[in-house]
Amino acid sequence: MANAIKEFNATTNDSRNKLRTIARAWGIPKSTLQRRLAGKIAGHCHQSGRKPVMSKEAEDELADMIRMLAARGFPLGAAEVRQLAGQFSILNNLNLFKKTVAGYYWFVGFMERHRDLRLKKPEVLSKSLKPKRKTSTAKSSASAGSICPVCRVKEHSIKDVLPWIQCHVCETWYHEPCGEKCGLLDDDNFTCRRCVVTVS
Repeated sequence: MANAIKEFNATTNDSRNKLRTIARAWGIPKSTLQRRLAGKIAGHCHQSGRKPVMSKEAEDELADMIRMLAARGFPLGAAEVRQLAGQFSILNNLNLFKKTVAGYYWFVGFMERHRDLRLKKPEVLSKSLKPKRKTSTAKSSASAGSICPVCRVKEHSIKDVLPWIQCHVCETWYHEPCGEKCGLLDDDNFTCRRCVVTVS
């Protein structure tokens, strides 16, 4: 492709068949060479598909955030990466996605562009290795009728049999097992993933 473009630019022949002749000589479709010369497609390297909706800098920043969360013990799944990308877009006033969640094909392209990222599931600890935590089974009256953001079970419903814990930053209530899946737990405090991302 590069040689065909050089040859086209080097020749001074103004015949109408110049483009077609060069394209045939180099085995390139005439329309492909025409698009490259017109500037519709930049450069001479292979390019397929659309350009990414996010800039390279924004995608690199998002990839660094995903790596940071994984290093802190919060590896993300595909759906969580898409949600994080949507939140990232909104927080940075990019508004790239129609919904608050990035699309499936954006995610596939993002993972292709960042092949070093790995989606992992957290390892399950045995009961003997789990740290002991303070939990609150008796919730305050201000949080009556809460819904766990992870499992979507409402407080005092038939399915509500688990102890609850509260994020010390945003004061959202979670079931303890749900909080273990989506937040930072230490001996005294629980921080949900949303607050971990915004505080970091």
